[in-house]
Amino acid sequence: MRTLVRSLVAAFLTAAIALSAAAQTFPSRNVHLIVAYAPGGTGDIVARLISDRLATVLGQSVVVENRAGASGAIGTQSVVSAPPDGHTLLLGQTAEVAINQSWLTGLSYDPDRDLQPVALATIVPLALVIHAAAPYATLPEMITASARKELAFASSGTGTPGHFAGELLKLRPSLA
Repeated sequence: MRTLVRSLVAAFLTAAIALSAAAQTFPSRNVHLIVAYAPGGTGDIVARLISDRLATVLGQSVVVENRAGASGAIGTQSVVSAPPDGHTLLLGQTAEVAINQSWLTGLSYDPDRDLQPVALATIVPLALVIHAAAPYATLPEMITASARKELAFASSGTGTPGHFAGELLKLRPSLA
């Protein structure tokens, strides 16, 4: 009899816990969309374009937060460290999900293990642009000019796709 009573109490408590969990709605508070770069970049623009639509679909505010540094590793680590409840999302870009584990030593997350892809938000190609008054207008002309003098290029940071593209151009002048 005592075993039967314990079993019934256990079953009742299990059902009560399950019902209370089922009653919770998602999202139950603001959703944070983390961009692992400074405001104004591609990820920030994409995040701000989709945050309003995402908020409408979820019925909850979506807050875009920029957490820049270490080629996206700082913002990504903040997402990996957040409770896995779906209220903290990463607008992942190439560096933090595909480059950093080979580029940065001591990285505290593994994108394959610690991140779960949800959706492809956009595809953003790289573009090589120059000042309109530059003495060259094509890639072959630019590479020829680079043989005569060193050219400077800018990217959004070390280890980013733009940085690697510039380094690749330096290594492979035959791309022209």
